[in-house]
Amino acid sequence: MKIRQGFTLAETLVTLAIISFVAAVAMPALFNTKPNQEMMMLKKVYYLTGRMVNELVNDEDFYPDDDEENKSGFSHVNTIPEATYHGKEYKGDTKFCGLFAARMNVKGDVDCTTKSKFTAGAAPGNGTFTTADGVVWILPISDFSRGGAADAKESIYVDVNGDRPGNCFPTDANCKLPDRFEIKLDRWGKLYIEDEVTRKYLSNTNVTKQYIDLK
Repeated sequence: MKIRQGFTLAETLVTLAIISFVAAVAMPALFNTKPNQEMMMLKKVYYLTGRMVNELVNDEDFYPDDDEENKSGFSHVNTIPEATYHGKEYKGDTKFCGLFAARMNVKGDVDCTTKSKFTAGAAPGNGTFTTADGVVWILPISDFSRGGAADAKESIYVDVNGDRPGNCFPTDANCKLPDRFEIKLDRWGKLYIEDEVTRKYLSNTNVTKQYIDLK
């Protein structure tokens, strides 16, 4: 008796059709499980910012309180003998910027002299500095007083993927994959996130692609 080996053309076509169908169903699911790198980096940046700000504002050598009733926080821009870090003195409007940058793993130069902000849709430029992980930072150059307003806030801007595509804020029109974010802080080191999308990025525990468009 002759035993048939292999598959017929019809069987092969049916098998290929089944494989194609399964692939068509599975591919979107697989895509959605890919990490949202921008969200992951924002979480890292926000955590790092909070830690650095907390360390600085509570460092009595750099930001001493005038007394228990008058806490100045980051608005204490006067030079003090202890405000020397790695052989450099920090004072004035650039004091916070310089001390913050000095504690970061910076790649290249630090510019605490130019007030700038990311322009919507444009490449990030140099910013204040770029860290080794490719994040571009723009720090405030300010005495944190804003004319004496007690609730004055300044902004830290970050581009979490550097010069890669995106280059938009969550509040920009038609920004489907934001990579630029604004973190505000007051003179006492409290952080504020004012736009809803950034808050959702930070609160989501699922950092997959399906959470890109959160508007």
